Amino acid sequence: MLAGRKIDAFALSPCERYLFAGNLSGRFMVIDPDTLAIRQEQQATAGAIQTVACHDSLPLVAVLGLDRRVAVFSYDPDTGAADLRYDFSVREIDCWNDVEPVPATYSLSQAIAFHPMDPRLAVRTGNNGCLEVDLIPEGVSKVHCTRLHRGANIVTFRYTGQDTELLSAAGGELVLSRNGLRLKEWTLGEYNLHWLEPVADRDYLIASDDLRVIRRNLQTDRDRLRRPALRATTSSTSPTTRFPGARSSPASTATSTKSIPKAVSRSPRPGARRSRCAGSRRCAAIRTS
Repeated sequence: MLAGRKIDAFALSPCERYLFAGNLSGRFMVIDPDTLAIRQEQQATAGAIQTVACHDSLPLVAVLGLDRRVAVFSYDPDTGAADLRYDFSVREIDCWNDVEPVPATYSLSQAIAFHPMDPRLAVRTGNNGCLEVDLIPEGVSKVHCTRLHRGANIVTFRYTGQDTELLSAAGGELVLSRNGLRLKEWTLGEYNLHWLEPVADRDYLIASDDLRVIRRNLQTDRDRLRRPALRATTSSTSPTTRFPGARSSPASTATSTKSIPKAVSRSPRPGARRSRCAGSRRCAAIRTS
C-alpha cells in the first residue's frame, strides 16, 4: 500500500504558501511547502493523479487522473483549505470535427491548463481531443471539443494570455488556436514538445524530447534560438559513451585528448581556492538534520 502513497504530480500555488499534490491512489493533498506537513487529504480520482495545475489569478487547482477524470478544487488563500467544486469525466467526449467516433485510448498525457485570467480550463480528452470548458457557478459549461492534432497524442497546453488563444503540442507539432479554430501551426521536429515557457512578448522557449530547446516567436514565425541536441558521442578509441564537455578518465586521456575542452584540461593555479556553493551552509544543515 505504500506504493500508492507515492506522489506523482504537484504544483505550487501562485502565492507560494501551499503545495498541491496528487498520488498514485488518486488522493489530493494540500502540503505546507516549508515543513512538508500534509494539511489536508481527500480522494479526488479513481485513477492515479497524472498532473496538477494551479490557476494564476483565481484560487483554483485542478487534477487530472489516469481514469480521465478531472477534479477542480477551490481553496482559501488564507488557510489553504480546499473544497471540491467541479468533478467531471473527459473520457467519452466526441470531437465535433471527427468524421466517425474515435474510441478512448490509454495515455499518460499531462495536458491540462488554466486560462491565466478567466475561469476556463483546457484538457485532453480520452480520445485525444482538445476540450475547453468554462467553470461557472452553475457547473461546467462546454465551450468546444475539437481535434486539433491529426491523431498525435497531445502532450501539453499553454494559454498565451492573448484573448483565448491556446497553444497545444503533440509530437513535434505546435498549434495555435482560439475556441477550437486553428490559427497557425508549426512542425518543430519529430519528437514530443513537452513544455512551453513564455519568456517575452510572443516568445516561447519550447523543450523537446530530443534534448533540444527552441525559442519561437509566434508573431514572426521565426526561431530566435534553436540549440543543438545534446546527444551522446562515442570515441573511436574507447567504447565509453560521453557527452560534450565531459571529463575523460585518466586511462583514456592519452587516446582522446582532442575531445577534452581546453578549459577542462587545465590544472588549477597553485594556491587557488575552490569555490563554495552559495547554499552550502543550508545544504549542510539539511544533511545533519
